[in-house]
Amino acid sequence: MGKRAVLNLTKASAGTRVSRIRLRKIYARATRPKNLVGKASLWAYGIVLAGLYLGDAASPAPSNISVVAWMGPIGWLFVLWALWIDNNGEVPSL
Repeated sequence: MGKRAVLNLTKASAGTRVSRIRLRKIYARATRPKNLVGKASLWAYGIVLAGLYLGDAASPAPSNISVVAWMGPIGWLFVLWALWIDNNGEVPSL
């Protein structure tokens, strides 16, 4: 049963990644940047998230619990960054 559960988690994880990529593409097509900051920051956000994903996949587990504890507050910086990106974009009128 253990091996079967691991395979199911792997499939769910791949599906989650695919759905996130699709949502980012939909957002990028549905909005238009107001300025150069809006355009560059969306690309930088995607590149940083991809780099973090690849780094996470290639790195070992954290050495102590304090590293894990700091990742929660640091994760909120990505929420604020996404809000900043959204504020530098607009939805084109039909």
